[in-house]
Amino acid sequence: MMQDDVAVQNGKAAPSYPMRRGCPVDPPPQLAELRAGPAASRVTLWDGSEVWLVTAHAHVRAVLGDRRFTAVTSAPGFPMMTPTSQLVRAQPKSASFIRMDDPDHSRLRSMLTREFLQRRADEMRPMLREMLDEILSGLVSAERPEGGPVDLVANLTIPVPSRVIAAMFGIPAGERGLMEDRSAILIDRGYTPSRWAPPGTSWTPSCASSSSHASANPVTT
Repeated sequence: MMQDDVAVQNGKAAPSYPMRRGCPVDPPPQLAELRAGPAASRVTLWDGSEVWLVTAHAHVRAVLGDRRFTAVTSAPGFPMMTPTSQLVRAQPKSASFIRMDDPDHSRLRSMLTREFLQRRADEMRPMLREMLDEILSGLVSAERPEGGPVDLVANLTIPVPSRVIAAMFGIPAGERGLMEDRSAILIDRGYTPSRWAPPGTSWTPSCASSSSHASANPVTT
């Protein structure tokens, strides 16, 4: 999807992506303009490369369902969204299964299907409720200026899935803080490869050990 030519849209050079938000809860105005325009628009990434951006729901679904497109980061011409993407390209085996195409993607995804069935979700509900009560209580009791803002990313949207994943892996409670910390680093687009590598490296043995233990001691319900 990448080309070397200079993209021009309506007489303007392709805008930088991602765009800066003016409001934390609304899309950037530039992105809203692109969503109201053609099916695909040219944008410029952090490294100066220009790629196609698809924004409409129907068009995104069409791309995701088209086998001519790939999710493999190491594929030739695949856009590097951040500097850390280059690390994954250099080490393709370190990529998550969401960065794989079928049949590998489907094979690994099927191994997790049971964990997301309604019955399994109901079984986890008491644990999830207790965890959320603890996190929300912490938000309410945290010291901050009266009427001051709360960072819901750092204090809610990262801790919740990180702790759920840790519980599903069977990671001991004392080590779950490591997963939460590493998760915050790995999804932060502002981190450089040098800061990404040590956490990614230290996280792997912990997950591998817990996965091996879970495989050797399956829980049946």
